[in-house]
Amino acid sequence: MATAAVSACGENGVAPPMLRFGQSGQLVVEVVTPQQLLPSPGRGELRQTLTWRSTGAWQLLESIAYRGVVGSETTTRSPGLPAAFTASYATLVTQIHGAAGLDLFIEDLDPNLNPPCDGEARVTLRIQDEIRGEERSWTRCAKGPLGSLNPAGSGPDIHASRVIQVSRLVHDRTLGDSATSVYHQSIPFATLDQGAKPGERALVSRVFFGGPDEDDAPAGWGDFWRRHAGGASLPDIDWKADMVVVAADGARQEAGSILEIRSIVATEGAIIHLVELAPGDFCSPAAVVETPFHLVIAPRTGSAIQFSEVALERVPCGL
Repeated sequence: MATAAVSACGENGVAPPMLRFGQSGQLVVEVVTPQQLLPSPGRGELRQTLTWRSTGAWQLLESIAYRGVVGSETTTRSPGLPAAFTASYATLVTQIHGAAGLDLFIEDLDPNLNPPCDGEARVTLRIQDEIRGEERSWTRCAKGPLGSLNPAGSGPDIHASRVIQVSRLVHDRTLGDSATSVYHQSIPFATLDQGAKPGERALVSRVFFGGPDEDDAPAGWGDFWRRHAGGASLPDIDWKADMVVVAADGARQEAGSILEIRSIVATEGAIIHLVELAPGDFCSPAAVVETPFHLVIAPRTGSAIQFSEVALERVPCGL
């Protein structure tokens, strides 16, 4: 029995020290930044969720939405071997357990605070501990988005700066301090329809604006929608405030490609940035003629619209 007791406590008969909270687990930062770049009754938002595991692996999920409907979403993952980020993870966990200005485990930092963040980014920092099976989290307000978080002016309490500073460090030590969102400078937008039309060669990129009185549907919209959606009823669109962008880049000879409006940058009109998500190497898509498309609703801009060249991104088979 004595031998068993010593074995359970280690070679010196003393139990090994418990790891710091979160040392084995993950850090999660979620930032929801409101977007009101143009006068419009509908609000948009940029949502970013960065998850960093103690193994070093990290993943950033980003989405942009308008009037509560997502327009585009992307995933960025840690490059190379995850182990390259493990030491930095361990260092940050050590800092949040005692470093000046970064220590989160202090009595005056209320984890139950759930502040309204009107006009500001809502930042939630979660620490998940695998061994204990527990989670600690804090929500505070700051100027967003994730790559621009600044402790100055954060709130509502004086110690909110700790939550914001640690959240920014999670970003800087994974993506890098100069990284920006893939939706940087984009106005919000919402997907109206997306897919591929079999054999449809006449579908082309265009933009629909409101009629002469602005409240009226634009000329040709009804005919376009009936051809596109068949018997589906016309969507309810506020033509005085919004526009519909149709993106298409011609027919493809194989199934599997997805055309996506990645961002809409307002200028005197707007620049529409397009991306094609195509099956990667060793995929065997079916031979079929179809035209990928993406239809979105966005706050109305000026009428000078430019569509970018289509950027190609290879994705794993089946996505």
